Amino acid sequence: YNLYQNLLFYGVKDGRNEDEDFQFIPLIIEKVIIPKLTNIIAHIYDPLSLKQTTNLVKTIENIFQTYPTMTDDSKNVQNLLKAIVDRLQRSLDDDIYIPLYPKEIIALGSSRTSSNNSAIMATEFFFRQYWTCVKLLGNITLWSQILSLKTILDLSIDGLLNRYILVSLKNMDLISNEMITRCLLLAKCFPIKQWFDNNKTILQNQLTDTTLPALENFCLFLKQLAQEYSTQIFSANDKDKKIYKENIRQIRVIFVHLHALDHALELTNEYEIK
Repeated sequence: YNLYQNLLFYGVKDGRNEDEDFQFIPLIIEKVIIPKLTNIIAHIYDPLSLKQTTNLVKTIENIFQTYPTMTDDSKNVQNLLKAIVDRLQRSLDDDIYIPLYPKEIIALGSSRTSSNNSAIMATEFFFRQYWTCVKLLGNITLWSQILSLKTILDLSIDGLLNRYILVSLKNMDLISNEMITRCLLLAKCFPIKQWFDNNKTILQNQLTDTTLPALENFCLFLKQLAQEYSTQIFSANDKDKKIYKENIRQIRVIFVHLHALDHALELTNEYEIK
């Protein structure tokens, strides 16, 4: 109450100095706006909403850029950052579930000629949950300018990619055309350039030709995928051969995006990609 009373009569206050005037707006942001945002994130924000995530991230980034005094030395800022992490973690715990169906069920349910309604319904649910994971992954990485890299990696890669998404991908048809599309969309969730640009001191050992250690499991899966495509080339017709070769090229594109230049070079040499 005293804060709001002071704000109400600030303009007629006697004995103000320039320092007080300079700190006036940042103080309001820290004491009023930041706690309000903290409450919104803790009780209203839905991490699965791209619109909500984008708006919140832009708002908080704008505050931090406009008012440099908003640092993690502030108790209110600490509470805000903690609320973000807690809300994202709660979404991981409460909103994410992918059933581990046998590959045969996924294949049967994905077949356009399948008449097995149970398999079709199970497969639809499986893919719906998979894309929910990918959506949350993309929303989590949008917080990369606000949260620490370690926190982002823990939530997005350890919490989603390695725990759920890669397991799900391995249960799908590896040589389908949809698989390479899924991998491309998944890779786009990771703002690799931003991570490297903002964390050069931390990532100095990765600034040569390797990706983040946390992404190596994804890279290994992509190498396995390239091997599957290569195996299919020998028995495929000319049309499918072109598709498989193009898919291998797309895997190289993903490696380059992930800053896994060592894997990209290895792929180029092994499969003689132009």
